[in-house]
Amino acid sequence: MLLLPLLAGTIVGTLDEWFQWFIPIRVGEARDVLVNEIATGCGLLLALALNPPERLTIALPRGSRRRVMRWGAGAAAIFGLFFQTVHVGHDVRDPELRSFRSRYTAEELVDAARDRADRWRRQPPVVQRRLWREDHYLTEGLWHVQRRNQAWGAGDHSTAWRENRILEKFYAPVLETPTYAGAEGHRWPAAQREAAAAQAAAHGVPPAGEAYAYPLFVWPSLF
Repeated sequence: MLLLPLLAGTIVGTLDEWFQWFIPIRVGEARDVLVNEIATGCGLLLALALNPPERLTIALPRGSRRRVMRWGAGAAAIFGLFFQTVHVGHDVRDPELRSFRSRYTAEELVDAARDRADRWRRQPPVVQRRLWREDHYLTEGLWHVQRRNQAWGAGDHSTAWRENRILEKFYAPVLETPTYAGAEGHRWPAAQREAAAAQAAAHGVPPAGEAYAYPLFVWPSLF
């Protein structure tokens, strides 16, 4: 029977990606679960080629059918919880910034900023531990820093300004605090900030961008 080991491989692959999502450096996402499942299928096909059964049938006996249904339901439930944790977020709306996507609501971002400002004042995150619980607020902030810097380097000063305002409004501790990604923090010098503000005033705020490193969905857009 191939379905049971395939479902077991799906469960193990989902749990592996879920674990990777919780630790720094690694990224777990739904696309990688599919890659794991393809690898499991290839392994099963290789096993069949090396040791083929006397008879290969498609129909399942009644007892096997129940086991497959239970394992299938378990695999679907685990993947659904994984997807909810990793790939479902919120549209954060702001009159100046229009909207951007985050794992957090606007209120949660404000609370997280207040919490990190207090904690990082005493112990800034200057070391990235490989086996530790990832701070996804910090990770999001650094993605916006990267997006801002890339836009500035490409001459897209309006987008750079928008990303900088997102950082100033919702990720200020990431700008102010030394981190493993920047010993001096990430706040722009005054002259650079003024130049970006002038460009944004001349050209307007660009449409909502995507700073996330992998797909993030909000519930209304899923249907």
